[in-house]
Amino acid sequence: MPTDAVWYFGYGSNMSRSIFCERRGMRPLATRWGWLEGYRLCFDLPIGPGERAVANVQPQAGARTCGVLYLLDPGELDRLDRSEGVPRGFYRRIPIEVVVGGEERVAAFTYQSSWTLAGRKPSARYLRLLVEGAREHGLPREYVTFLESHELARDERQQEDAMTQKRVRFYFAYNSPYSFLASGRIEHELAPVGAGVEYKPVYSPRTGGAPDLNSPRFRYLFEDVLRFAEAYGLPLNPGPFADSKKACCGFFFAQEKGRGAAYHDGVYRARWLEAKDIGQEETLAEVAERAGLARDELLAALREPHYEAALERSNADARADEVFGFPFFIYEGKRFWGNDRIEWLVREIKKG
Repeated sequence: MPTDAVWYFGYGSNMSRSIFCERRGMRPLATRWGWLEGYRLCFDLPIGPGERAVANVQPQAGARTCGVLYLLDPGELDRLDRSEGVPRGFYRRIPIEVVVGGEERVAAFTYQSSWTLAGRKPSARYLRLLVEGAREHGLPREYVTFLESHELARDERQQEDAMTQKRVRFYFAYNSPYSFLASGRIEHELAPVGAGVEYKPVYSPRTGGAPDLNSPRFRYLFEDVLRFAEAYGLPLNPGPFADSKKACCGFFFAQEKGRGAAYHDGVYRARWLEAKDIGQEETLAEVAERAGLARDELLAALREPHYEAALERSNADARADEVFGFPFFIYEGKRFWGNDRIEWLVREIKKG
């Protein structure tokens, strides 16, 4: 064990092993749980239009927040910072002391944000991750009950009704690595300017098929994607270039059920972080379960012409908007192509 190892205190979704270890690829040397005194847990860090927010801590006398301490090799801290959005100002590190076992005080750090909005609430999916992590690490039952008692954000269908007039159409393909990179940050970037996202999956034999892996262009693109993934703190582990038509149809089913965002994130996670074949129905059923959907209902929906028709309408919209690559964003008739054009998209919205 390195002598300069550092304790990190996770109080949000990083309490869940599926997020901290599997998704973020962190390898803690040891774990404990404890209390951060003088700070209250709140959900005031917006992740999109509507009510949804993620966890944050704010100073408050007499308050305390329970969480998980992870002992980390210093070499992993830069990657953790990137995954938490520190370079973009989403969170910042703060030094803290965590009380363990009632008396021991452990020097650690955690993440806090001042980029906050009142009146926000956690989504059901996000809160489940906190509860899951609390149970995994043996946090006190009363704290688990406290987490479970939080009021949830309205479901995605209700959020659509409340969205601002500012709307960005986001065309994406599940086999596009740049769409994957953009999908993980688009709502974070648009939330401060009050813009909503309209998700538009696109499928064609070209977007669903495999590229020439030996071409100079593909080799360069793969190098470029690796650079972005490293910068974002994503442990890239891509699966095969599978036919994505069923994955796209499943999105429309999940969207109808108010679980579109969770399903969408799950497909990308399976495809680009877990090396899974998203052309297989079993993979999509697993994604659906993680998103809070019934696997049997998802599998039945994949055979419904209703959802294939929805996909064709999305394809037709892409043709009408002259979409030629992914990700592709349209705001008030102005077009932006590529993950690296999100900053320009935000500038355009700010003009408004």
